[in-house]
Amino acid sequence: QAAAGGMRNDLGMAGRWHESYLTDGLNMPHVLRNYSGQTLGQPPENFVIAFGIPAISPNRGHFDTQLRATFTLATPWLAPVAPSLQELSPERLERYRYYANLYKTFIRPLWPTCKMYHHAPVTAHQGVEGDPWFAMEFASPDRGKGWATIVRLAETDSDTYLFRPRGLDPAKSYRVTFDTTGTTARIDGARLIQEGLPIRLETALSSELLLFEAQ
Repeated sequence: QAAAGGMRNDLGMAGRWHESYLTDGLNMPHVLRNYSGQTLGQPPENFVIAFGIPAISPNRGHFDTQLRATFTLATPWLAPVAPSLQELSPERLERYRYYANLYKTFIRPLWPTCKMYHHAPVTAHQGVEGDPWFAMEFASPDRGKGWATIVRLAETDSDTYLFRPRGLDPAKSYRVTFDTTGTTARIDGARLIQEGLPIRLETALSSELLLFEAQ
């Protein structure tokens, strides 16, 4: 079903469709603000973030941000991404394959039972326009694995977001993977929760994906 800007995504309609599109204008950063609000009422796997249609979404933001939103925040759905497979660059094809594999091996197994934590922009104190950052965290019920998707939605005074996870166990130690660089670090859960992780994103619509695995 088309979302009509999200107006059709009430619980009555959701009960009759297997999936719901977030909105019809799928531009960044609007789609992430929309997502942050609508996932207060519906589970994220019900939604589809349908990037990849130039006629509808000419401003899709950074390519990896687009793919991270597609594969880590909702059920993946890919519109035509090139006129033909021959015209899809090897570099872009590799990125699609990378995130598809990440979804199948890490994200999808956690979807049925994972807990979701809204960090920004929607919180208990502010709505979708209240913060120039997007940060969403997902964690398994046993706090053994999880991930967080963080996006700088607009220009800000600071290029750094302090992410304090809420779904981890302070008694455990975690292998933290920074997807942008592919680097890892072993950090105590108590330190992550109390001190947080400073995430530096230099430009608007740039992003980071963090993967957490208890050791």
